[in-house]
Amino acid sequence: TQAISRDSRDNRETTTRYISYSSKKRDWFLTFLDSLFETDPVGNGKQILIDWCRSYYKGNLSIQKDLDEFQLTYNSSMAVFWYTRAGFLYRLFNKALRQQNVERILLFHFFLFDLHNQLKTEQDELFNKYKSTSIWVYRGQILSKVEIKAIREYAGKYYFNCFSTNTYFLTAVHRKVALMFAGELAHSLNEDQKSVLFEILIHKQPVKKPFADISHMSAIADEGEVLFNVGSVFQVNNIEYDEETQVWYVKLFLIGDITDRFHDRWIKFNPTKGRYLFAPDLSANAKLFKVGYIFHNIDSVRGKQIEADRYYQLLADVTPLVYHVGLGYIASETGPYFSAIEHQRVAEVLCPSDEKELLFIIYDCLALAYEKLDNWNCANIYHAKIMEIGLRRSLSIVPLTKLVNRYLYIARTCVRKSCYALAWTICKDLLNIEYHAKDYFTKIGTAGETMEN
Repeated sequence: TQAISRDSRDNRETTTRYISYSSKKRDWFLTFLDSLFETDPVGNGKQILIDWCRSYYKGNLSIQKDLDEFQLTYNSSMAVFWYTRAGFLYRLFNKALRQQNVERILLFHFFLFDLHNQLKTEQDELFNKYKSTSIWVYRGQILSKVEIKAIREYAGKYYFNCFSTNTYFLTAVHRKVALMFAGELAHSLNEDQKSVLFEILIHKQPVKKPFADISHMSAIADEGEVLFNVGSVFQVNNIEYDEETQVWYVKLFLIGDITDRFHDRWIKFNPTKGRYLFAPDLSANAKLFKVGYIFHNIDSVRGKQIEADRYYQLLADVTPLVYHVGLGYIASETGPYFSAIEHQRVAEVLCPSDEKELLFIIYDCLALAYEKLDNWNCANIYHAKIMEIGLRRSLSIVPLTKLVNRYLYIARTCVRKSCYALAWTICKDLLNIEYHAKDYFTKIGTAGETMEN
């Protein structure tokens, strides 16, 4: 069985991410994964990965032979088989996920896409097989003391006691099997490691991150194995330590959709962060853009995963639209501004009319570039287009404070340049946004006071 994970990891690797209201990091990784599940991979993705692996494993005859077999036999219906087969693909793929290595994950995009869809297709068969609408599954695993401490802290929180998985999460239907491995390992760990048994309750319900019994698809002949998709979200219900077995027991509940479960609560708790963190209606393209936006703007993430411009360049073949919007956005902030205009004009042609969030970004970048070039006549053309879309459409991408401050500045500038109608339109749109800064309405009034004179 593979009901326990003992993969070698370095100190940058974790198997879980905690979903915390108070965290200053935006959870870009879940957004990134969601966008890849919804985006068709490039047609030659398999060959690109094979060529890269042949270079990476140059001189390793055993793996070169495995690559020959992979090239000949792999298709989308073989994703689970190759994932469960011990070898180069399992090691490289899981390491990329644990390290959240964006460049490497994009290399595996076709495989990630296939594995997700295969689990999605097979999901309902799990409940048919066991003739039940709810099932317990189990996983024995080694965790660091830091990870266990985090689980204990989150177990007591009512609103935000959840974590998501950074890798595919393999479990056993039979508790004794998982417990046996957890117990065996408890006596052979170093001081920083602890043995854990996850006990997971799953219900038959719609989920965005699928799971399935993979026994009939696996490369290893084991009965009763259930594989959860990377990014699956679990609520921590309880955690206890057993001195006799030296095992931590963690009871979890699978959450079908983190957005549906917590969106309203989070909005009520803090409207500014809530709208930004949850973006249920964003398209795959908008999500991909948002990840790069986070890399460029959030201090706790910037430069630690991948530079934003490099990220957008990697998307050139996956989605030319996001490639142009992203590089145009960076250029509109830092220059050269004519480059920003060139990129966004291409993006405007590529962008479907229903991609309102991306159209907002395109028009806003064009307006900003023209503002920097002191061409307010052209800038106002795009300000007007933005008003047709509405400022609220950007709130799933652009932080509220940044949006408000920018458009207050634009409204005041329009007043100074006698563009009163546009200034008034912007002010009215700003009034429709729920914002709690104490001087918010004063600033809007100041922006519009000249129009009253």
